[in-house]
Amino acid sequence: MKTVLSRFGLSAFAAVIGVLLLLSSTAVPVYAQYVAPHSKPGPAVDSITFKRVPLDLAAAAVEGKEIDAYIFGLRPSQARAIVGKPGIKLYPAPSGLYSLILNPAPAPAGELNPLSDREIRFALNYLINRDFIVRELFAGFGAPMVVYLTPWDYDYIANIDLILRYDFRYDPAYASQIIDARMRALGAEKIGGKWYYQGKPVTIKFIIRVEDERRQIGDSIASDLEKAGFTIDRMYMEFGPAIETAYNTDPGELRWHIYTEGWGRTGILKYDSDPGAYIAPWEGNMPGWGVEGWWQYQNAEIDELTQRLFKGEFASKEERDAMMKRALELGLTDAVRLWIATRLDSYLAREELTGISQDIGAGLRSLLVWRNAYVRGKSDLTLGHLWVWTTRTVWNPMQVALVGGFVDVYSVDEAYLTSDPSTWIHPYTGIPIPFRSSWEVRTAGPAGSINVPADAYVWDAANDRWVSAGGATAKSVVTFDYSKFLQSAWHHGIQISLADLLYHVATRFEVAFDEEKKALEPAISGTLSPSLEPVKGIRILPDNRVEVYIDYWFFDNAYIAQFAELWPALMVPWEVIAATDRLNYVEKKYAYGGSSAAARGVKWINLVLAEHAADVVAELEKMKSEGFFPENYFRMGDRVFETIDDAMGRYEAAIGWGNEHKHMWISNGPFYLDTFDSAAQTSVLKAFRDPTYPFKPGDNFYPFITPVQILRIGKGTVVPGSSAQFLIDAEGEGVLKSRYLIRDVATGQILTVGDSESVTPKRMLIRLSPDFTSKLTPGALYELIVATYSEDAATISVSRDFFDVLSLAPVEREIEAVSKELTDRLRTVSEDLAKAISGLGAAVSSVDSKLDRTADNIRSEVRSSVEDVRARVDAATNTLTNDIRNLQAVAQSTLTVAQIVMALAVVAIILSVVSVVRRPKAPA
Repeated sequence: MKTVLSRFGLSAFAAVIGVLLLLSSTAVPVYAQYVAPHSKPGPAVDSITFKRVPLDLAAAAVEGKEIDAYIFGLRPSQARAIVGKPGIKLYPAPSGLYSLILNPAPAPAGELNPLSDREIRFALNYLINRDFIVRELFAGFGAPMVVYLTPWDYDYIANIDLILRYDFRYDPAYASQIIDARMRALGAEKIGGKWYYQGKPVTIKFIIRVEDERRQIGDSIASDLEKAGFTIDRMYMEFGPAIETAYNTDPGELRWHIYTEGWGRTGILKYDSDPGAYIAPWEGNMPGWGVEGWWQYQNAEIDELTQRLFKGEFASKEERDAMMKRALELGLTDAVRLWIATRLDSYLAREELTGISQDIGAGLRSLLVWRNAYVRGKSDLTLGHLWVWTTRTVWNPMQVALVGGFVDVYSVDEAYLTSDPSTWIHPYTGIPIPFRSSWEVRTAGPAGSINVPADAYVWDAANDRWVSAGGATAKSVVTFDYSKFLQSAWHHGIQISLADLLYHVATRFEVAFDEEKKALEPAISGTLSPSLEPVKGIRILPDNRVEVYIDYWFFDNAYIAQFAELWPALMVPWEVIAATDRLNYVEKKYAYGGSSAAARGVKWINLVLAEHAADVVAELEKMKSEGFFPENYFRMGDRVFETIDDAMGRYEAAIGWGNEHKHMWISNGPFYLDTFDSAAQTSVLKAFRDPTYPFKPGDNFYPFITPVQILRIGKGTVVPGSSAQFLIDAEGEGVLKSRYLIRDVATGQILTVGDSESVTPKRMLIRLSPDFTSKLTPGALYELIVATYSEDAATISVSRDFFDVLSLAPVEREIEAVSKELTDRLRTVSEDLAKAISGLGAAVSSVDSKLDRTADNIRSEVRSSVEDVRARVDAATNTLTNDIRNLQAVAQSTLTVAQIVMALAVVAIILSVVSVVRRPKAPA
């Protein structure tokens, strides 16, 4: 899809402003298409206010300049109504995903949970009218899904055959056929069109979200489930209650059976190194949520395969792709999470807003956008969101997948403006890139090894200390330069140090491997341990550099660096983590994970809530009064990276921060969180202008590029046994490539998958071999699916078209008919000529007979004549003989001429027939 932001307009605007600024006495840098409003450290604006704006009021709020942008995706009908409105711009991104999570826990004795049966779960795919949802509810702004990959994901290319093999049609009758067979096998009976088990109706509790299209999606599926014979309890809920019920209760209690999930992306990935996030029980994101004591969904094969993928246990890209395809199919067929569709979300902003970076996958929700965005003449921005706070909007330092803090878009979207990641994802390519660090990668490959030196250390969770890692081996080592962190300050003014990194790493090893802490946070522990097991050693080098030795390999070195990265994207100073650790593990008043908090009956630690912040401040005061100093967290051999005096100063600064701001979110990014009011649904972020902050306006700016888009597919005639070609024209960054798939429309069978040839950077050619076309059925219809992509932009463009195969049978029948007609005509002509020649021969014979009789008469008369006339008779006889000879010659000539005429007639008939065959048919 083409972006609605005019690149020419933005460039022209930048050029004009650049000229004006050159006349100014203040030097302001110009970055390509970006014009910086100032050169101070930090972001372009001085403050950003977040406020809740209901979705239905978003457009009016932007139009009335109550807010400068709205960063929750609009409904497609809203977006369509806004297109072309003056003063407003839309920014699309494929960031919205929709799914159903099913509860497969077995029911207690005397009851039946139909979703505990895999075949019934799988049959539900045929009750989801994906095409209708995309076409009508999303107004075409989206695409159907069957796995978590979408047509905008780079990994879609390698898995396109799997995805299209399970291209579920909407077929309630077929679903009911499967359901009927399985329900009877489970002991249920159908009475009056309704299912009963041991005399009680089989009821499905269906949580349906009401804020967006999930209301219509849920109602549609619920209606089809009712038609299939189930009794449906429609539980309409908003975000908070729905999340609490689905994710924070034991699935074994069966308080719910189906929930309409929604997901928001924060960017794109070229290669997904963690495909188990949506399907693997070990990730803590499947029913049971990894909470000890709750019923747990289990699938050992999915766990084993996705952990191997996560740890890089493959030898090539091809092996990785095959493993991923198998994992995707296992998740799809076990059918615990059913994918519905991806929505092309449209975000809304004032036309005057400038400095917008393009993030292909995240749109206006990107970490990059609001660092550089501003409105000329304004020093602040106001952003609208659907919510600022919900019961799932949890800011806590243990961000681990979806089981710790930051599990919703409302917390993540704000927090990423307050914290800098060390490594991030390129907004065009989806490949990891250095952000506030730099790195160098050295690898021995998938089968090699690197010796870990003795002055590298690893955390010993059993004995709470750093121990030498000498003697271990690793596949790769990454050297990080953290100067841009370590030469700067936290928001509360304390210098960032290696002590922050070491405490963070140690406390994560603790929750992953310390038995007591694992028991308190099982979901976090189960998710963290696979990522920490490959860490074989950490070595502190001079000049703010840190080496990380990992037993991990990937075919792209950037992914090795990303895996080795131990600096978290959302980070707080070590003293804040120490205080929350004590509240969790010692005093047991709080938990880091939501499911752990629910299971233990304690609070889910949230640093932006005043009550929680007050408890953290109180704990810091205890730490200060006790002289608490966890030296073992900072000692590596004979080196100690923190002092007790510095610790006391940190406690004092953190206490002061909490008392002033009424929250304890202290970080290191371009904005700091000034105030957070959960009741009023507002928060205020202010610019961090500390002179040590390394970035200023224009840094990390990414102008808009042309997305990959297929423009046309040129189809040639496909003849069985002959080569055929299709020509693809597309636009986008870099050299474009295509993968294609051909499917038999009648059977649904995938016949071939292949790759295009490059004609020009934007034109590709698909060749079909004679051997392949010889196997196609003449007259049949085939579907051509083309996925075009670029190495310079990780999204892809998918297009479908149809072609038929030329059938030669009608031509062959026409030739046969013409040949028969020609043969018949030639036979008739031959017979006529034969008759004519026969008649001519008889006439000649008659003449000869008459001549013979005449000669006899003359000879008789001559005998009776006198001798004196002999000479005259001889002369007459000679004359007559000459005449006979001439007559015979004439007869022979006549026969020859007749034969020539016959031949010419045959030629004329053949030419006439050929003319008839070649004559074009009149249009029907």
